[in-house]
Amino acid sequence: MRLLDTSTARFRHIDTPSQACYAILSHVWDHTDGEQSLQDILEIHEYTQHNTRDASSDGHEACPAALTILSAKIRDCCVFARLNGYRFAWVDTCCIDKSSSAELSEAINSMWDWYSRAAVCYAFLEDVDDTENPRSPNSRFRNSRWFRRGWTLQELIAPKEVFFLSRGWRILGTKDSLADVIEEVTGIDRDVLTHRRSLDSVSVARRMSWAANRHTTRIEDEAYSLMGLFGVHLPTIYGEGRKAFLRLQREILEHCPDQSIFAWGHIFPDHTMIHGCFELLPFQHHIDIAPHPWSEESCLLASSPAAFAEAHDIVPIPLESLAQRISLPLAPPHYTVTSHGIHVHFPVLIDNRAKTCTLVVLACQNASGHVVALMLRPVRSTNQHVIGNCARLPEREPSPPQHTIILHTFASKRVKSTTSTLITFSRKGSTIGARPSS
Repeated sequence: MRLLDTSTARFRHIDTPSQACYAILSHVWDHTDGEQSLQDILEIHEYTQHNTRDASSDGHEACPAALTILSAKIRDCCVFARLNGYRFAWVDTCCIDKSSSAELSEAINSMWDWYSRAAVCYAFLEDVDDTENPRSPNSRFRNSRWFRRGWTLQELIAPKEVFFLSRGWRILGTKDSLADVIEEVTGIDRDVLTHRRSLDSVSVARRMSWAANRHTTRIEDEAYSLMGLFGVHLPTIYGEGRKAFLRLQREILEHCPDQSIFAWGHIFPDHTMIHGCFELLPFQHHIDIAPHPWSEESCLLASSPAAFAEAHDIVPIPLESLAQRISLPLAPPHYTVTSHGIHVHFPVLIDNRAKTCTLVVLACQNASGHVVALMLRPVRSTNQHVIGNCARLPEREPSPPQHTIILHTFASKRVKSTTSTLITFSRKGSTIGARPSS
């Protein structure tokens, strides 16, 4: 880890964050005028060493003249941190050598740890005036771009102490003092913000929903900026596009059995979509899950955090509770990634009357206690099914795929349990068979 000396603007290398007490900066990058990089700072030091009397002869002592040539943001961060007793600061624009793909990948994977171990985080809101009242209903604080950027989500949650600073580096408040306002703006529980509640106790779907309306300059950063929220690590591959978010979800599945990760997309209340009696799918029945012909994206995993915008109240439920509600013994979920996609066992219910709707039941529910299920629809003139309520019509342009979520109470009078059935589901188009549970 590379730190910036707040008195000299020289760099200091440490092996672990615990070796130094440092302040850390959170901000929105200036893509118009640009940000000073590591190479820029090193060039500044080389220039001042040869052109100012402040430079020392051996090149190892302080060179205060460098501070005057730093960008206003980095200079003011150093000054503010030094005045508050911090010798070192970390600024992402200049403390990472982005010309090294190995160092950049290590830094991105370490970012959560670095922010969580900082003595204090300075959230610099360049678009907020010094006189702003954050609690005003239409304040610039509430509408700051900082709350809409992808990377600032982990930079808000990870540190224990966060100071919000105006464009003039005036303190607007802290994460603790403004927790109720920040909760209104971001949807993040104030107990999570203040570290009274652990992230592990929050469903995957809810954590994803916090990022649903945030944006990143690079598509891949939609995934990389969320690694810390789920305690996972990924090699960074810029250029892979949306595949990064699919890799993130697969990695989450390796560490967390929470099926709310599948509960993304548009939510329909059960009274608008479900009619009649459902029974468990007989084990002899086979279903061919087809990929959406107009999309290469996964039909089981979401393509971006935006898909979780309506999933903020989805929480997992114990398998024992789900088994009791659908009268089906359930084994712990197991996910297998193959060349055909992700294979997973789900209980399946089929509409015994209309034969047009099949439900894949998830071990999660909404705030009202309604179980979540994915709906399978048959593709016209084929033996295939797709997840969602849309199918490609040959006579018109295809509509965008929708991953439909059904909310259903599964009252016992509406579920006919004829056999204990599980199916193996693949996210890509391949034939899969329902199996009797053991």
